Amino acid sequence: MSERSVQNTYNAIFALIDIQEIWRRTRPFHTLSERDREELTSLLEKVRTSLDTIEEEML
Repeated sequence: MSERSVQNTYNAIFALIDIQEIWRRTRPFHTLSERDREELTSLLEKVRTSLDTIEEEML
């Protein structure tokens, strides 16, 4: 594994922490505003991209 994979691991973790913060902020019903939805979509894409990169380097 490369330094790039390590960095992408951290990127994914930090994005997941940001997602967790959205869930905390919107509790107890987790009703998302349009801005929350946009942020969540962006964060999920960041996680997917990071994980894809890690997986590609594994193969």
